[in-house]
Amino acid sequence: MFVGISIRFFSQGYTGDWTRGSRIGGEYLIDIGMFSIVRNPLYIGNFFIGLGFTLISNFHLLILVPIYTVIFVIYYYPIVKSEERYLENKFGTEFTNYVKKVPSIFPKFKLWKSGNFSARHALKMERSTHLTIIAIFIIFLLRGLLWKPF
Repeated sequence: MFVGISIRFFSQGYTGDWTRGSRIGGEYLIDIGMFSIVRNPLYIGNFFIGLGFTLISNFHLLILVPIYTVIFVIYYYPIVKSEERYLENKFGTEFTNYVKKVPSIFPKFKLWKSGNFSARHALKMERSTHLTIIAIFIIFLLRGLLWKPF
């Protein structure tokens, strides 16, 4: 989970306010920081956060991890495709060149390009993520305290 939280934090520090919510938008193409090495760092962060919760559930991990991965892909694949269509329509050749250079899922660290990072902005943008993680942790703790196997 810490890996996912870190990826999201170091991604959000380079973004605008439009990266939260269900509406697709963007004022400019972000190609610095985490976005310079991978196109979908926020979703990769989400994957690792969810994987962390899957692992701490300690419930049939050989079955649960692949199921979690398949559900994650089924959920996020259409979102990524919709966002990429939007970005291609809005930014045209600039986005097409970005797609040719920067991978979607597996980072190319040698492409790293620095930029203006704001830790304050990252903390602000990640507030709801952190609150959600805390709430889920509380549920796991309560489950551990209240549920006793026979």
